Amino acid sequence: MLFLLNSFKSTWSLLRASAYDLLYHMPNEHSLFRDKDFVNSVMYETAMSYCNNPKAMVSEGAGLLLKLLFCKCLPKLSFITDGTERQM
Repeated sequence: MLFLLNSFKSTWSLLRASAYDLLYHMPNEHSLFRDKDFVNSVMYETAMSYCNNPKAMVSEGAGLLLKLLFCKCLPKLSFITDGTERQM
């Protein structure tokens, strides 16, 4: 899985797309997709660091990684709440 995540910064667009497809089609029950610490400190932090990269291909990889996070790991992201917290 870490190899596929690192593939999002590849200079080859086909490799980035293939990594996304492979990860997207993995079961949602995969242990790393359910691990809140991994999702936030590895996947999300990696996506955010890729967003700040001046190379267009790495920024595109950030977009794919964020799309993957929102499709597969949305409930595990620390900045997402379930709406039960009170608004002040």
